[in-house]
Amino acid sequence: TDPLTQVLNRRGAERVLFSELQRARRSGRHTGVVLVDCDDFKRVNDTLGHASGDVLLETIAQRLREALRPTDHLARVGGDEFLVLCSETSLAEVTGIAERLRLTVVNTPLWVSDTSLRVSASLGVAVVPPETDSLEVVLSKIRSALKLSKHEGKNRVSVMVGGSPKSARDQDLHIGYWLDQEGAFRGVSQPIVSLENRQILGAELLTRGPPGELESPVAFFRAALEANLLTALDLVCAHVSIRRALRLE
Repeated sequence: TDPLTQVLNRRGAERVLFSELQRARRSGRHTGVVLVDCDDFKRVNDTLGHASGDVLLETIAQRLREALRPTDHLARVGGDEFLVLCSETSLAEVTGIAERLRLTVVNTPLWVSDTSLRVSASLGVAVVPPETDSLEVVLSKIRSALKLSKHEGKNRVSVMVGGSPKSARDQDLHIGYWLDQEGAFRGVSQPIVSLENRQILGAELLTRGPPGELESPVAFFRAALEANLLTALDLVCAHVSIRRALRLE
């Protein structure tokens, strides 16, 4: 265990990785990995001191842990680098987890030495085949994706696809892409029931996004806000809800 952040250290990450790879061999699925690197962390150390930097790392580790699923594992593998191991997870699923982690970091101000900081993180994503034999191989592979996130301006997710890093914003995860796709968003309904006689009085209409990272309303509204597409998304959700209401009649 890392003594500062109380998450797994490198040795702990290696132990968990081998366990997950054994599980993957039995199931035939892959293990998803996310590498999280705090943007401009050196500037925090230089301006506020290393003690403040330690507080920042502790807080970020806590935020990341809270955003993960119970089956995911979080480790600190470098000064300001965190590795997430996701059991039996597809590339789309682990990319969605990475985007949730990014939003968790960037949307939550951190207080360090009575100073409010807005920090961001760059992330790399990959899936690890069951035959992988070391943590170093995993880190070497995923750092290529992380390097692309840094190169393209930080505060973003990049994915290893077919041995090459690609920006997640260039793939189907981009909110603008899905807004242009007919039927990408779907409507669902939640019955409103009378507590007195248990009769259904009506329905609350809800919208769900495309399968994967943007399926949750929290995720796609945040993405639309960041991309300055919130009004367009509101209209799409209104149309989806109206179509759903017509089917309920």
